[in-house]
Amino acid sequence: MELKFSERKLGELRERKSLAFWLAVSFLGVAAVLLFARLGHYPLWEDEAMAALGAKGVVRHLDTSALPDDHNICAYDKGSGVRNLNIREISPLQFYLAAPFLAAFGMQSALAARLPFALCGLGTFVLIYWWLWRGHAGVLFALLVCLGLACNVSLLLYSRQCRYYSPGILGSVAVAYLYLNWKGQTSRLLAMTAVSTCLLAVNYLYYGALYVCLAADYSLWKRKENRLRARDWLLLLLPQMVVGALVIWIWNPSNNKVAHQPPWPDGWLAGKCTLFWFALRDLDRCEFGVPLLLLATPLLYWKTRNPWLVRAPAAFFIFVLAATICSADPYRGQALFNVRYLTPVIPLCVAIESLALCALTRGRTWLAVTLGSVLFGTNLFNGGPLLWCGFRSTIASYLGETVHPHGDPFSETARWINEHVRAGESIAVIPDTSTYPLMFHAPKATYAWQLSGPPEGQFAGLPLIHFFGAAPPDYFIVFGLHGNGLDDILNSMNVRGARYECIVTNNNFWFPLYRPELFWRTFEDPPLSTEHRKALGILGPGGFFYRATPVSPWDGNAIYIFKKAAAGNSET
Repeated sequence: MELKFSERKLGELRERKSLAFWLAVSFLGVAAVLLFARLGHYPLWEDEAMAALGAKGVVRHLDTSALPDDHNICAYDKGSGVRNLNIREISPLQFYLAAPFLAAFGMQSALAARLPFALCGLGTFVLIYWWLWRGHAGVLFALLVCLGLACNVSLLLYSRQCRYYSPGILGSVAVAYLYLNWKGQTSRLLAMTAVSTCLLAVNYLYYGALYVCLAADYSLWKRKENRLRARDWLLLLLPQMVVGALVIWIWNPSNNKVAHQPPWPDGWLAGKCTLFWFALRDLDRCEFGVPLLLLATPLLYWKTRNPWLVRAPAAFFIFVLAATICSADPYRGQALFNVRYLTPVIPLCVAIESLALCALTRGRTWLAVTLGSVLFGTNLFNGGPLLWCGFRSTIASYLGETVHPHGDPFSETARWINEHVRAGESIAVIPDTSTYPLMFHAPKATYAWQLSGPPEGQFAGLPLIHFFGAAPPDYFIVFGLHGNGLDDILNSMNVRGARYECIVTNNNFWFPLYRPELFWRTFEDPPLSTEHRKALGILGPGGFFYRATPVSPWDGNAIYIFKKAAAGNSET
C-alpha cells in the first residue's frame, strides 16, 4: 500500500515537472517573439533618441557627454540638464547599458539601441517564471500570471524602448524577489544591495517608490517573519548610501528647472490628490491593470484568508502614491499623468488580478482561464467600450501592427537628410524635441538653435549656429502643427537676407504614434479617426496635439522642409 502511494506521488511530481517545463517553453518562447519581432523597424522617437545620443557620448568619452559627435550637441530644453557639456540630470545606467551595443552593432541602428533593453524585458519574464517555480505556485495561478504578462501590451512596449523602463522593471522585480525570499541569508542580502544600487542608477523615482513600499511592507508583515538585525541593516543600506551618494552627486536632477516649478494653483495637497487620481485613471487607460479590481481584491481576503490578497494591493497603492508624491512634474492643465513612472507595477497588477481570479472562481480552471482571457486579452474591464478605440483585443491589435507596421515621421525625413544634406549643413527642427531622432539617424547634418543666447559659460566655445536666432540655418524642418509661429521666424530671417522656400512636403503623420503609452499610440495607419484625434487632443499636453484646422499654410498633419534660397532667388 505504501509502495503504491509513493509511486502515485512520484507520478504526480513527474507530471508537474513536465507541465512546468512546457509552460516555461511556451511562455518564454511567446514572450521572446513578442519582444524581439521588428524591434528595429521604427526609428527611435524623441526620448529614446536622447538616451541613445547619451550612449554615443559614453562610447566617445566614457562619460555621459552631450556631444555625440564633433559637430552636434544634445541639449534638450535649452541645455538645462547639461553641465560641463555632460548630461547630468538623468540617472546614468541606461546610457552605459546601450553604449556597448551601439559600438558593436551600429551607431545609427535602432535595433542596436533597443536590444539591451529588450533583453532586460526578457529577463523580467524569466525571473517571474523562476519565482513561480521556486515558490511552488499553483498551476492555475502560474498559468494566469503567464497569460497576463504575455498579453500585457504596455509591458511589451515599455520593454522594447531604448529607455530606462525595462531595466527599471527588471530591477524592481529582482529586489522584490530577493526581499520576499530573504530568510536571514547574508548572500541574498548582499545581492539585494547590489541590485538596489543598480536600480538607483537606472531611475531615482523607481528606486524611491519601491523602497517606500518595502518599508511599509516590512513594518506591517515582513518583520514578523524575519527581522533585520543591526548588521543586516548595515549590509543593506550602507553600500547603497555610499554608492548612491556618489551617483546622485554626479547625476543630480535637482538643478533641473522642472524640479523648481511654481506651486500648484490649488495648493500642493489638492494638486497631488488630483495627480493621484490621474495616475489611477491613466494606468487603467494604458491597461497596466484594472484599478477597480485591484481595489476590490482585499475584500476577497474574508473569503480565502490569503494574506496576499491584502498585502499585494497595499504594495500597489503605496507605490502609486509614492510615485505621485515624489514626481517633480507639475500640473500643467493637461489632465495627464506620466505613466512611465508606474511601469514597475505592471507585473504586480497581473499577479494581484491572478490571485483575485483564483479566489473568485474557487480554483475552477476553465472558468478562471476564460475570465482571464477576457481580462488580460481585451480592454473590456478597462472601460474599452467607453473609450475612443471601443472594445478591442489590444494584444491582437499589437500582433496585427507587428505584421503590418504603419508609417512614422522620422524614417523618410532622416533618409532625405542623408541623401540631400551635405555634411556640416545646418538644420533647425521645429519642435526642438524632434531634433534628436534626426540627430541619431542622420548625424552628418549640424542641428541648429538648441540653445538660447548669448554664448557663455560652458557653451561659450560653440559655433553660433547652435544658438536660437544667432545665425540662419540652411534648412528648417517643421513637424505638423508646430509650424505655428514659423512665419515670424522666417520674416526675421528675411530681414537678415535669408529667404526660405518649401521644397518638400512629407505626408507621413508628424507625431510618433508608436510611443509606448497606449493613449498616444495607434495600431492603425494614419489618417486617424476623428474620435482618435479628439481623444489625443484631450490627452496631449495643453490639448495641442491635434487641431481641426491648420493655423498656417504648413501647420497641418504633414512634415515640411524649407531650404534657404540661393543668393538672388527672391522666392520664399
